[in-house]
Amino acid sequence: MDKNIDRVVQQLFEDEVLVADHEATSAVFDLQQTRENDLVVQYKFTASGAGTIDIELAESVNGDDWELNGTKIGTGLTLVGNASDIIKYTSGKGAAFGKIIITETGKASPVTVSLWICTR
Repeated sequence: MDKNIDRVVQQLFEDEVLVADHEATSAVFDLQQTRENDLVVQYKFTASGAGTIDIELAESVNGDDWELNGTKIGTGLTLVGNASDIIKYTSGKGAAFGKIIITETGKASPVTVSLWICTR
């Protein structure tokens, strides 16, 4: 396991193919336990293709009302072949729930993305 990750909590995307100028939204995941245990939430992703992606976190305090508020945990990630990274993000809003939205923004080439929520 990567030295920067203590535990993989959940896989949110597995080989999700995004055609040019499209998006995918993950299932809702629970942030309460990580917040209550003062853990840092991290998002590990792998991607392949030749597109450009944005990774956004939508947050909710009740699971019904969602806010983006421009919270981009990865912006303009340009892919040439393969990419892999760990994005550290801590919510300051006290959100109980989250979901990830990945958008292919290059408008020309598809990408394939896998993404995991992890803790540290």
